[in-house]
Amino acid sequence: MTRPIGKRRLTEHTVLDAPLIQLCFTVHDLDAAVKSFTAMTGAGPWYRVASLPESEDQTTLRGVRSPLGADIALAYAGNTMYELAAPRGGSTSVFSEWVARFGVGLHHFGYAAEAFDQELEDMMSAGKAPVMTSVTARGTRVAMFEGDGPSSALHELIELTSASRLFYDTLRSAAKDWPDRSTLYTDLARREVDAPVGID
Repeated sequence: MTRPIGKRRLTEHTVLDAPLIQLCFTVHDLDAAVKSFTAMTGAGPWYRVASLPESEDQTTLRGVRSPLGADIALAYAGNTMYELAAPRGGSTSVFSEWVARFGVGLHHFGYAAEAFDQELEDMMSAGKAPVMTSVTARGTRVAMFEGDGPSSALHELIELTSASRLFYDTLRSAAKDWPDRSTLYTDLARREVDAPVGID
């Protein structure tokens, strides 16, 4: 059985009251970055997120419908989930804007939101409108907000559902049993998790 996620107050400077589960970095070349992050952190195998057709892409940028505009890969190293996002040429997105302003590097911190609607309402009540919202292929809602502090990295609320739990458990399980490290990408559709290990 999946263990419940314990909440913790992050800092006095944020209204987010959810556990950190993800670090996202913008990169220029996704394949090169995957190799580099695997060498640096041991993360992998990587799951390359399939692009949704434009008609199904529900991404908004400051309230206006706009394609996600990035090639994305996800992987675990231990209990840390890494996301790499390479903005597509000619796209206008939360990722391309960041690269134009700051270059590649740390983009956002991702927090698991078990009560997504309440967390979103809390952020809005604190005067923080989402910069970006989207819905993944698994039906998971996300909302990204401007960050505080020296890094200025964004904060992303990631809805935690049974589907997203299973996805993360499967991805983390793949990282624990990765026999051929020359194969950097994984097809999670061929994997099953009999006993999900949960998200801490």
